[in-house]
Amino acid sequence: MNGNSISMIGAILLERNTMKILFPVLVGFMLAGCVRDPEKILRANLSKADTLSTLSLELNPIEADIEEPVEMFTRKVHMKRLPKEIGQFKNLRKLNLRGNRLDSLPEEFQSLDKLKELDLSFNRFAKIPPVLSSLSELEILDIYANQLMHYPTYLKSLIKLRELHISSNDIIEISPEIVSHGELVDLSISHNKIRTFPKEIGNLKKLETLFSDVNRVVNLPVEIGNLKKLRLLSLGANQLTQLPREIGNLESLRTLDISDNQLASVPKELGKLRSLHSLNLTRNKLKALPGEIGNLTSLEELSLAENQLDDFPQELSNLTSLESLDLRENHLTKIPEAIFAMSNLNYLNLADNPIHEISSAISKLENLERLILADTKITYLPPEISQCKKLKYLGLDNTEITQLPIEINKLEHLEEISFCKSRLTGEQKNKLKQLFSGKIKFD
Repeated sequence: MNGNSISMIGAILLERNTMKILFPVLVGFMLAGCVRDPEKILRANLSKADTLSTLSLELNPIEADIEEPVEMFTRKVHMKRLPKEIGQFKNLRKLNLRGNRLDSLPEEFQSLDKLKELDLSFNRFAKIPPVLSSLSELEILDIYANQLMHYPTYLKSLIKLRELHISSNDIIEISPEIVSHGELVDLSISHNKIRTFPKEIGNLKKLETLFSDVNRVVNLPVEIGNLKKLRLLSLGANQLTQLPREIGNLESLRTLDISDNQLASVPKELGKLRSLHSLNLTRNKLKALPGEIGNLTSLEELSLAENQLDDFPQELSNLTSLESLDLRENHLTKIPEAIFAMSNLNYLNLADNPIHEISSAISKLENLERLILADTKITYLPPEISQCKKLKYLGLDNTEITQLPIEINKLEHLEEISFCKSRLTGEQKNKLKQLFSGKIKFD
C-alpha cells in the first residue's frame, strides 16, 4: 500500500457471541501516509455520504468505534481549510477534526444538522465559528487548545449540549448565556484567563464535573451552591482568597481541589460535604482548620501540604476512612494526636515540618504503608514503630537520626528505608547496612 492508498475494511461486530460481517456497506477508509488533498478525497466519496456516520480527519489515527457502522481515518492531514464538500455528509453523527490547522469552517457546515459530537481541539480557531450555532443536535463540543478569547453568546442555541471542553485557550470571561446549556453535565474551562464566574452558572442544575484549574478566579458566586449534582469541582491554581459558605450545599460532591490559591481559612460549612472522598488544600495560607472538617467521615484523601498549620483540631480523629494524609511543609512541631485515631491511614507525609519526636502512639497506625519524615528534626524512632506491620517505605532523608531500633526488622513487608542526605558517618552506615541488609538506601 503506497502513501496515499485507500483500503476497504469490513466491520466485524460481535453480538451475543454471533459474528456478523457487514458487506458490501463501506465500513472505513484507511488513508495511510501523508494525505495532501483531503478535498479530493471527500469529493471522491460523496456517494458514501448517505451511510457515513463517523468521520475522522485528525492528525493521528484513532481506534475504530465498533458501535458505529462507518469510520474514516486519516494520518498527517494538517488541513488548513475544510472543504465545503463536508456539507454533503448529512448523516454524520461524529466528526473529528483534531490536530489540524483550521481557523474557520465553511458555511456548508450548517448542513450537518444531525451531528452529535464535534472535536475541534488542537487547531487555530481565534473564535468559535458562528456556523456551529446551527448544530442544534450537538451534545459534545471539544475546542481544547485553540486561541479563543471569548465564549460567544450565539452558541446559546445548543440546548442539548452535555459536554463542553474549552480548556487551554485565552478566554477571559464566560458569558451568562451559558445557562442556555441546561443539559450540561461536564464543563472544562481550565488553563484560561477567567477572573469570575457568572452567577448564572448556578442554573446548570445537571452539572456533575467542573474543571476550572489555572485561571485567575478571585471569588466564587454564592450561586455555586445550587449545583446539587456536582460530583467534582477543581479550582486549583487560581487566586481565591475565600470560599462562599454556600459551597457546603454541594451535597453530591466527591472531589474538591482548591490547591494553589490564597486561602487563609476555609468555612466551617465544608463539614457538610458528607459525600466528599478527596479534599486538596495544598499550597494555601491556612493556619487553622475548622473542627467541622471532622464530619467528613467518607473522606479518603486529604492534602494540607504547604500551608502554615501548627496543629489541627481533635475532631479530625473522626476521619477513620482516611487513607492518605499529606502534611508536608507546615509548621508542626509534633504529630497531632488526632492522626493516631485514623486507623485506615496507609500514607502519611510529615516531611519538612519542625517535628522533634515521634510518639509511641505511632503503633496505632496498623495499616500504614508509607511514612515520610524527611527534613524533620527527629533524632529517634520509637521501637513501637514495629507495630506498623504493613509498612513498606520509611523516608528519613535529611534527618538527625543516627541509629534505628532493631525492632524494625520485624516489619516483614518493609522494602526500603531512605537515608539520603544523612549525617551518618561511614561506620554508622556500615552498621545499618549489616542490621537492615538490602533495605537501606543512602545517597
